[in-house]
Amino acid sequence: MARITKDWISTYFSQGVDYQNRRIFLLDEIYESSVGTVVQGLKLLETASVEPIEFYIGTYGGEIYDMFGLYDVIRASKCHIKTIAVGKVMSAGPLLVTAGDERVCYKHTTFMVHEVAGSSWQEKLADQKTTVKHLDELQTIWAQCFEERTGTPAKKWLKMFRGCDTYFDAVTAQELGIVEKIIS
Repeated sequence: MARITKDWISTYFSQGVDYQNRRIFLLDEIYESSVGTVVQGLKLLETASVEPIEFYIGTYGGEIYDMFGLYDVIRASKCHIKTIAVGKVMSAGPLLVTAGDERVCYKHTTFMVHEVAGSSWQEKLADQKTTVKHLDELQTIWAQCFEERTGTPAKKWLKMFRGCDTYFDAVTAQELGIVEKIIS
């Protein structure tokens, strides 16, 4: 196993991983690079100990594939993971909060969900049809994951996803089952 040095830890902390206190911070958009850092941090902390990990999430959202990838890694973790929603938890963010074994948020956190976005008017018509079908399947999986983790029926999530962005506060997030507790 590699020797952990102060400089090495400082590098990880600057990238959103506080090794010493077993905390990970995703306060950015959910894309390949940010998710890669979080996954590496989770695996590093898992290797070091089975002690609990605190995972702070504050994001406008991002890529659905990266969201599902990180969701799966969190759910498969050997460590107890406490997800803590802070500030804004939008789009792909709420599902990541539900992935935690313990889920909390600060009282002024704003949540938002919406339908899956994708496709391009520059695609050929056949490709657009294939993309729309695929995105619809991803949205159904997303709603099923929410149902599994929150107890709120997938049909309700699908209704919330349709049309305009749906914003809600910490109290509603607790009612929907995204979080279990609000930190005052």
